[in-house]
Amino acid sequence: MGITGLLTKLKPVQKQITLDQLSSKRLAIDGYSWLHKATIGCSYELANGLNTNSYLKYFIKRIGMLKKYDIKPYFVFDGAKINVKEGTELKRLENRNLYNKRGMSLWNCGKHLQAIEYFKRSIDVTPEMAKCIMEYCQSEDIDFIVAPFEADSQMVYLEKQNLVDGIISEDSDLLIFGCKNLITKLNDKGEARQIESKNFNMATKFDLSQLTDDRLRFMVCLAGCDYTKGIRNIGLSLAYSYSQSDYPLESVLNDNIGLNRITKLEADQLLKEFHFADCSFQFQRVFCPIQEKIVTLNEIPSEYLEDPEKAKILYSSIGKVVNKHTHMVDAVTDDDDIDHDAHKLISIGERDPSNFQSILVNREKMINETGRSQYSIQYYYVNLWKKYASPLPLNPIFNRIPVGNISMSYN
Repeated sequence: MGITGLLTKLKPVQKQITLDQLSSKRLAIDGYSWLHKATIGCSYELANGLNTNSYLKYFIKRIGMLKKYDIKPYFVFDGAKINVKEGTELKRLENRNLYNKRGMSLWNCGKHLQAIEYFKRSIDVTPEMAKCIMEYCQSEDIDFIVAPFEADSQMVYLEKQNLVDGIISEDSDLLIFGCKNLITKLNDKGEARQIESKNFNMATKFDLSQLTDDRLRFMVCLAGCDYTKGIRNIGLSLAYSYSQSDYPLESVLNDNIGLNRITKLEADQLLKEFHFADCSFQFQRVFCPIQEKIVTLNEIPSEYLEDPEKAKILYSSIGKVVNKHTHMVDAVTDDDDIDHDAHKLISIGERDPSNFQSILVNREKMINETGRSQYSIQYYYVNLWKKYASPLPLNPIFNRIPVGNISMSYN
């Protein structure tokens, strides 16, 4: 979701552009961001487990707009949930479930327009929906990849490796991961806003170029992000002030205990969250399409590997992967023990990112095969909740089966 208020603070850095200025560029695109927008027009069908090609049509229309300017899209889809965001994800899941129940109640009372508004807020994008888009991309020879974890870190990795020239996304987190060229607020007219990190100094009252990468992460952790709620009543402005000095985190926490913003217990929890967030922003695991293996966003310094406590935090925050010896998802510390072949299947959309043993099937084909009763949103939420609560991380949400050659038109 990003860091609240960051894009607003960076308004002096933003440049209004049109897509013709990006002609011939290859751009990574946050696939789930587009899918979330695409669900607005088919929220009832998605909430009730009905077939729909509305979200696919949204993609086809937008891809056509990019092709008009000779822009080559490279779609990046989210993978498995990362442990460091578990609290955030569970809260979102709980809220969506409540919105769905409210929507169903209103619908049954005949208040359809009100119900639709709740359905829109209840929809979560699923790997099966992403698979529908992937199959279209395959048919059109459009590049895509499924990240082992978050699309944000995967897209920044592609940019770092010069595999893309920039990133289209609404998520300001990308700038903290290290994005150099962010294209945001893209509309149907081909207008967008561009934020280039080399121009951070243009925001004179909020000059991020004055901060080291360490202090930039420090700032967003104080203010709050997806990995930590931060300190109450500390917005970006105050967090920026703290970050301009070498004031240590422990001192900031003690100051805010004294100001009654947080308790000692909360400070201890925040300290842990900050360490996990710091590692995740720097070293989250991604998939390298060139080497065809799991790597980290940035190389891990030896100091993290030589210190047992730092190593424990590191491998608990960068994403658990498949162990090729045990065939289980674990905090693998040796790259040679990772089942890179299993993760390759995930990266090309052949396996479910949350369960590498499960074949990933297009949502619309699945409904044709199993019927709406087994793919209603209520069924999805119940089973997803069980997955989060279960001690067995490999339990599938559905018992998926190959559905054969069910035809699907992209016209």
